[in-house]
Amino acid sequence: MHRRVRLCIAALTMAPLVMAGSAAASNSTSPQLASPGPGARVPVGNVALVVFDPGLSGKLATPVFVVLSNRRTLSRGVLAPPPHCQLKCDFEEMHPWAHHPGDWLFRTTFHRHGFWGVTPGTYYWQAYHFVPDCRPSCIEYSPIQRFQVVR
Repeated sequence: MHRRVRLCIAALTMAPLVMAGSAAASNSTSPQLASPGPGARVPVGNVALVVFDPGLSGKLATPVFVVLSNRRTLSRGVLAPPPHCQLKCDFEEMHPWAHHPGDWLFRTTFHRHGFWGVTPGTYYWQAYHFVPDCRPSCIEYSPIQRFQVVR
């Protein structure tokens, strides 16, 4: 067989595998911030952050993370809390919300004075997850939203 024919056969054989790999990587969806909604007013105390991310399920599921800050500081288009923001910014791993398929939940449990969940003000938040089976590491981000903690 000529070299050119062998290369064509190899390319035709590999094409479905390459397309299946790219389809698996694109099966993941970006997280969607569900609650609190954009511009929502949330009472101080047990603030619950909910993210809808239905693409993460099964044994390949990766956790959803949330970044929260009292300033809308961006680094490469992603929310990046400023240094020394103390208790007015946070980075947390969310957990699947039982009996709510596709929803991920983080509920504040820390009530120290000055902590963002008990301190009135405007806060910005963004969720992200790592895409399973994507090399090098791929991350999908939600849009950034704003909400207010009020007394």
